[in-house]
Amino acid sequence: MNVEDVKRITLQSKQEKWSYPKTFQALVEAGVTSYRTEVANHRTTYSGNGVDYIEEILPSFTRVEVSTIFHKDAVKYALEHHQKFNTPYENFLKDIASAGVSYYLVDMANRVITYTSGKADETYIQSIPK
Repeated sequence: MNVEDVKRITLQSKQEKWSYPKTFQALVEAGVTSYRTEVANHRTTYSGNGVDYIEEILPSFTRVEVSTIFHKDAVKYALEHHQKFNTPYENFLKDIASAGVSYYLVDMANRVITYTSGKADETYIQSIPK
């Protein structure tokens, strides 16, 4: 994984408001094999080829409260709403936090995102289209 490329991609994708498929593909090309985002504080750890890079949390980011009750249907609704209306990412994080998502894991090779409370039986898995 090329950490400098990942830094550039994450910065540029936010500034230029890239679509998720474009960001996903650029991260794959930079050697990212997976990443994990903590919803409450937006801490994201990118991994690839034995290297980890933790993205700095923006000072402007407001910490969100994660519900202790997981609602799978609310996670699905938040995803659909975000994709359909292209809502700001911060709003999406608030919505999935309200649905009980503590973190999400992105598996680049299998093209899936797992949204979870951290408990094995409390997950929602989304496929990433090609």
